[in-house]
Amino acid sequence: MVALHGPALYFSTALCCLLFHGIAALCGPGQKRIRGSGHCERCPEERFQEKNTDVDVCQSCLVCEEQKWSIQIKACTSVSNTQCKCTEGFRCSGPECEECYCDVGSGQENNACQPCPDGYYTNNLNMKCKKWTNCSELGVKTNGSRTSDVVCHEASRTIIPARTASTTRATTPAVTTAAQFSIHTVVTRATTTHMPSDDSNVLFVCLVIVGMFLVFAPVVAFSRLVRPCIILKNKPMEKTARDNSCGSQFRRKMRKAILQ
Repeated sequence: MVALHGPALYFSTALCCLLFHGIAALCGPGQKRIRGSGHCERCPEERFQEKNTDVDVCQSCLVCEEQKWSIQIKACTSVSNTQCKCTEGFRCSGPECEECYCDVGSGQENNACQPCPDGYYTNNLNMKCKKWTNCSELGVKTNGSRTSDVVCHEASRTIIPARTASTTRATTPAVTTAAQFSIHTVVTRATTTHMPSDDSNVLFVCLVIVGMFLVFAPVVAFSRLVRPCIILKNKPMEKTARDNSCGSQFRRKMRKAILQ
């Protein structure tokens, strides 16, 4: 057996003391070290320690959030943490499932999470299923799903301008529209007043002029034929041979006018 002397003996003694005190300072599962000493004590309630450790604090127990659809399946002990799980249909928001959520495509109602039926959808967490938009009037542009709404075609907003006519000036009245509203649709209608044609006015003026000509032309011609005879008859003292033939001249002119 070899005897240790001097520095070798001092080093061996220090190493043995360090190893002894290090092993003695470790506390088992469910315990923590008492601060300032080498002794251990049990973890208090609502705290636990799963492994051997030399720390002077225990870990806090997990709390299952019932308001967020997490239920406790195993209580916390001094050596193990609480175990949680989600209500049926919900999903864990973390590795310990202390909180849960209802995913998109499913509806949350009365603490239950179920897939949306056909014709309904959700695009946010923890929402009730909403009905697809009605596209019966405009037509479907994009089909809906459990996670998205139906997209309808856009409504046409074409307006036809209208014109009206007046005896003094032409005016443009305001367009009358009748709007019919649905959930996502707008339909606009316009009425149109047509301006009367200018050709009818021109034709009317022409007919008036022709009628006046047909009425007054014979009167003027007759007055030109009769006037010389009237003048001569008003002067009885100056009758000549030409006066005696006034009647015959008048008859000749009338026949000539009729033949023309």
